Amino acid sequence: MRKRFFLIALALVLLAGLVACGEGTSTAPGGNEANENEQANEAAVKEITIDEQLLLDRDGIVISATGLEETWLGPEINILIENNSGQPVTVQARNTSVNGYMVEPVFSCDVAPGKKANDSITFTGSDLQKCGIEVMARIELVFHVFNTDSWATVFDSEPVVIETSAAGTYTQEYDTSGTVVFDEAGIKIIFKSIAESMMGPEAVLYIENNSAENITVQAENTSVNGYMVEPIFSCDVVQGKKAVDSLSFFEEDLAKNGIEKIEEIELYFHIFNTESWNTILDTATIKITVQ
Repeated sequence: MRKRFFLIALALVLLAGLVACGEGTSTAPGGNEANENEQANEAAVKEITIDEQLLLDRDGIVISATGLEETWLGPEINILIENNSGQPVTVQARNTSVNGYMVEPVFSCDVAPGKKANDSITFTGSDLQKCGIEVMARIELVFHVFNTDSWATVFDSEPVVIETSAAGTYTQEYDTSGTVVFDEAGIKIIFKSIAESMMGPEAVLYIENNSAENITVQAENTSVNGYMVEPIFSCDVVQGKKAVDSLSFFEEDLAKNGIEKIEEIELYFHIFNTESWNTILDTATIKITVQ
């Protein structure tokens, strides 16, 4: 019921145009290699399926993937959960990536003791589009299982990998165009563009985490055109993965400072370990000039 309500609310938001997609062109190999990749990708797009498979069997919780279907909102991985643990549990997906990009799905399933539940892990088409994902080939995630009543964690699974029929034939390209604003300690941040959303303008960022830790990136001391303006931004990136996220500014915050167009953003990034919250580093002050 909670998921159904969330999907309806999300649909209304999407129809209103809240989600803005990043701009830019993908970096791709040149010449014949690019043509071969394109042909392979076109073949992979034709029919994508997932074989029925066991994903998890731990402490009385059994989770299986039963298929893949395309919906009006986006692709869904169908999931069967069996709860033989003796306690009511809620199962959610964490640290989810698709083809190497961090993508947060819609998924939260309650299962009473001794019962089964059919549910689905839903990916919105807009989230996939902003990362340039045309086909889901490899999905990685961690199942977070907790007691529905007490909220006490039952367990977090080891990373689970789900491969579709496109795995091995579809090549994901990563759009690294833009201005590199930070590149240290295995972490790269690229400013790509300013996009528009219903709430206001967004500064689109590409983040790559080649460090040895799962990281969260946040913005601190942010100013726009010399005025302090606090954006909405907190981005989790698992080690070895990439993300496309945005510094989202409210139009009313800009208007009260007389800002009609974003010309310059100044800030520093606070980067910390997602699990321990220990600070990894705070960048020097970064100035982003918007062309």
